[in-house]
Amino acid sequence: AVMRALRMAIAVSGWRSSVVAVLLIVGSVLPAIEMLALGGLVGSLPATIKAGGLASEAGHRTVQALAVWAALMMLLQIAPQVRTAVVTAMGWRLDSSLRQRAMAAVNRPWGIAHLEDPAVANLLSQTAGIGVAGYTPGRAVNQFVNSRVATTLAALASGALLLRYHWWVAALLLAVLLGFGLIARNGFARQLQTVIGQTAAVRRAEYFRTLALAPASAKDVRLLGIGDWIVSRLRGEWQGGLDDQRKAQGSAFRLTLAASAVLMLTNGVAYGLMAADAATGAISLGALVVYLRAVAGLNGLGALNGADTVI
Repeated sequence: AVMRALRMAIAVSGWRSSVVAVLLIVGSVLPAIEMLALGGLVGSLPATIKAGGLASEAGHRTVQALAVWAALMMLLQIAPQVRTAVVTAMGWRLDSSLRQRAMAAVNRPWGIAHLEDPAVANLLSQTAGIGVAGYTPGRAVNQFVNSRVATTLAALASGALLLRYHWWVAALLLAVLLGFGLIARNGFARQLQTVIGQTAAVRRAEYFRTLALAPASAKDVRLLGIGDWIVSRLRGEWQGGLDDQRKAQGSAFRLTLAASAVLMLTNGVAYGLMAADAATGAISLGALVVYLRAVAGLNGLGALNGADTVI
């Protein structure tokens, strides 16, 4: 479903999709390049200290390495901001296009029987957003590109640096992270089914909210004295949806916690091996910095956040 939404977003976004593709490629390699630059900077410090400071020839190389690293850090701040702005515009255009299509479909039949069908009413309610959080296809595309795709590409580029250290360390971390991601995303999928099932409850809650706030019903509400009753019904519908969400989250939490423990253990083994090799001189100080950062970057494959729920 997300890939279908992504194809639709590309179709209605024109040149924006090409810009996003370029920014994704650039954004995926920048973190790995920055890690190498930082490793070069740290690796140049012992020679600079031994030569007497920044005024020496070794010091000049350190200054040059610092300038390169600072420039890369600046690009790392700018590129994601530009990509986010463009992808957000793509999401807005997708949501607008889908709502227009829904309006056209609803108004196409001559009769109005379909407008009185609760199933159709639920579907129409979803065009404004699914669940109590109002998830839309445009938001899903936004989070998929800016969070999942961008993070995955950057993580794989970072993990490739570990191939220069021990290939099996990269393979072990990748296997554990993929397993962790599969378990976590299955949990998010179960939560999603709960969110979709809340459509009718959310529609009822919006009905009571409109009764309480809309000028058209204000006189009747006051004459009948049903203000507190409306608030109670609204709270009940909303709370029911939140309770269902908590149950779905709780069932996935225990399995995710166990997978997290395995992931932490694997990371601990990798970090410990690198520390031991650095202590014995098997790898340099600069290489240690690169490999430590590479492990942290590869762990982006297992990152969990609200974007996964939206997706």
